[in-house]
Amino acid sequence: MPLTGVNPELEVHGSIDLLGEDFSLSRKKNMNSANKVSRRFVLRGAVAAAGAVPVLLSGVGAAYAKVPKQSVSYRETPNGGNSCSICANFVAPSSCLLVEGAINTDGWCGLFKTKG
Repeated sequence: MPLTGVNPELEVHGSIDLLGEDFSLSRKKNMNSANKVSRRFVLRGAVAAAGAVPVLLSGVGAAYAKVPKQSVSYRETPNGGNSCSICANFVAPSSCLLVEGAINTDGWCGLFKTKG
């Protein structure tokens, strides 16, 4: 039997204590517990984010792992006009930022990127 003169959207039904959180059921019908953000939730997120910062920054400026020549189709001859000597990854006199081992200036691989 509905109550007369009472706004059903503001009815109080009680509360539940679940794992230390008080989930009050005295909200409007169109609101649920997902709309409520507790201080505990915010603090947990802040602590997790603060803990992640050193992990994320540990990779800043770190060298990339070099890959084997075979995995990038490295060859000792140029590919048309493209060769290691004009590649952005080439480090004179004979190495590469991305590929392992000695690199020929006339070589070429699948990671070729023109300087500039």
